[in-house]
Amino acid sequence: MTLARLKATKMDLRKIQQLIDSNDVDAIEILWVEAVESGEPIGSICEALKLIVGAKQPDIAVMMASLLLTNATEKQDPKDALDIARRILPIVPGNPELRTATAALYKQIYSEVENFETFLEESGLEANQAPRRAVRTLDTCLALKPGAALAGRYENSVLKVDQFNDIMGTFELTESTGRQTSMDPKSLADNYEAVDENDFRVLKAFRPDDLQDMVNSDPTAVMIGICQMNGGQVESLELRDSIAPKYIPQKKWSNWWTRAKTAVKRSEFLTIEGRNPTFIIHHPEGHTLEQELTPAIEAARVPLELLNVLKQCVRESKQRKLEFDPKFVSPILDTLAKQASSFRRRRPADALTASLAIG
Repeated sequence: MTLARLKATKMDLRKIQQLIDSNDVDAIEILWVEAVESGEPIGSICEALKLIVGAKQPDIAVMMASLLLTNATEKQDPKDALDIARRILPIVPGNPELRTATAALYKQIYSEVENFETFLEESGLEANQAPRRAVRTLDTCLALKPGAALAGRYENSVLKVDQFNDIMGTFELTESTGRQTSMDPKSLADNYEAVDENDFRVLKAFRPDDLQDMVNSDPTAVMIGICQMNGGQVESLELRDSIAPKYIPQKKWSNWWTRAKTAVKRSEFLTIEGRNPTFIIHHPEGHTLEQELTPAIEAARVPLELLNVLKQCVRESKQRKLEFDPKFVSPILDTLAKQASSFRRRRPADALTASLAIG
């Protein structure tokens, strides 16, 4: 995040740098407390913390990080507090108190999970393992159950989890070829990450018949799987190369792509962005029509632009069989009503457009 993007936040990096240069610890603490208690975005806070660490002020950094994590632990859901701990621990890696606090949150949330104590010990979180690696080991292992899929972080390989052998302290795994292998928790987390069972790599390796059926009948599921394989999005040409000619003839790609674009418009989990190149974007938590249209509303300056947004809202709602959200439409109508009144003398054409839009 740049200084310009942080300028409007309480965590003004220029201001913090000035306070560091003047060694005004009290002022830094006041600014930090205000930001933490006002719910400053964690991204902004982490950038400020990095600046303090970079200025070789480890004592201040530890104090700030401890304050942030204590506040989160006392006032937020344990899982939200753990998410904050995951983000700040690598920034202040050498502090045992932060390690202990992070481990305590893991224990609070996951102590009932089978083999948790083994995973915690293997991770080295409470020892001297690098925090980022320790957290990655814990998070990866805690997400795995028999049947779970793993994809290589650095190479194009896929595994299925059979079980965790608590006697040997290793995961027993099956490769796409059917070969059996095993791996200790740390090595597994270093080289693999848990992926969805419908990730394109998993389907291709373990369920090729299902994948062929999905290409023919469910373009949405196929596109989501390919996006998951590519970090959340895929360019249309890459999508084509993944599908044709292995799963459909090259000559049928155009028809398939037309069906796919229609499916994207009806899905809350996919959007299309850009033209030449065109990207398919996956939204794991869902992407509402309101979210999709918000940038256009924020950019609108005249009644005709707002009217076009309303028309798009109506059109997309019909296509996706959705209902209007009054909370979304109401501010647009309020703005048009104000424009219809204020533009009456100076810009009669715009005032008429606003009035017609309201009607």
